[in-house]
Amino acid sequence: MKTRTHLLTTSASLIAVLVAAPLSAQTAINDGDNATVTSAADGETISAAAGVTSVVDGAPVVVVDTNDVTVDNAGTLATTGVTQTIQVNQGTTGAVINNAATGRREADSRVVNFDGTAATLNTDGVILGTGSQRTGTVYANRTSNNIDINNSATGSIDAGVEGAGIAIEVGGGGNPRGGSITNAGTIQGRGQAAPTGGTAGDGIRFFGPGLAPDYVYEGDITNSGLINSESTQGTVAGVRFANRIGFQGTLTNDGEISGVQNGVYFGTGNHAGGSFVNTGLVSSDSRALNIDGTGLTV
Repeated sequence: MKTRTHLLTTSASLIAVLVAAPLSAQTAINDGDNATVTSAADGETISAAAGVTSVVDGAPVVVVDTNDVTVDNAGTLATTGVTQTIQVNQGTTGAVINNAATGRREADSRVVNFDGTAATLNTDGVILGTGSQRTGTVYANRTSNNIDINNSATGSIDAGVEGAGIAIEVGGGGNPRGGSITNAGTIQGRGQAAPTGGTAGDGIRFFGPGLAPDYVYEGDITNSGLINSESTQGTVAGVRFANRIGFQGTLTNDGEISGVQNGVYFGTGNHAGGSFVNTGLVSSDSRALNIDGTGLTV
């Protein structure tokens, strides 16, 4: 009877564990779906396998609308028209966007849009703009914070036609915003749009929304790959901190940062506490390093 009682107790405990810990929701994007998938539960995983292609016109392929969602892509996800391929909504946290070596994410207008917080993009594959990119091929809105972007040695983030490879709009009304960018692959800005325009062709651009006197970014940027801008326009650069952006993190380069007009550009702003550590190559046909602000350690 003791053995039977023990088995019954163990079975009841196992049932309780299974009931208490349900499996996370799993959603598959199938070949030719060509429709938007919106997350419906916290902890959901949305995935597209190798060989899958899903193209949506005028709306995202994936909308992250809940917390701690993972989006895994090994196929091709693309959008046409003025929209973004992956949309991470404001009010969400903990999204992880993965792009495998076989994965392609493309967009006429913008590939990845972060409006939420504490989100991560990991890419081993291709992120490509196929038209003029609104602000950036990968873009973090002023409502976002603590966005981490990791582009591996096989990864490419390329504006394709016109725009920045990555654009971070630093909000917070002057309160510091964080995050990180780690690049071992290629980040490429394209085109000849004006420096003040949303489609300026920086490799990576940090800028403010224009509502407060100054903005502060205290995240870190680490480059062992190539960050490049082909633009000849004004302050556009391989890496640019636009005017009124105080950079108070660390930019470390042991790869190559290059721009036809500027390699690295630090605009007006308080850069006290910020540093630029270069053991690689910074190059430009015009100016390799420009510092207009104050307090930066080089």
